Amino acid sequence: SFSVVPVIIGLILGELVEGTLRQSLVIFDGNWLMFFTRPIALTFFILSLIALAFPLIRSRKIKKNND
Repeated sequence: SFSVVPVIIGLILGELVEGTLRQSLVIFDGNWLMFFTRPIALTFFILSLIALAFPLIRSRKIKKNND
C-alpha cells in the first residue's frame, strides 16, 4: 500500500545517493569515519537516527500504555 510517487522519488534519489557515496569513499580512501568528522554530516546522521528511532520508541510507549 505504498504511494507510487514516493517510491519513484526514492528509486531516483537512491541511485544518486549511492553514486555520491561511492565517490565520497574514493575521495576518503574508503575511510567511513571521515563522514563523521564534518559537523554538518554528523548533524544529518544524528537527525536520521532520531527520525528512524522515534516511531519505534513511540509505538513501544503506546503499547506500554495500553497494557
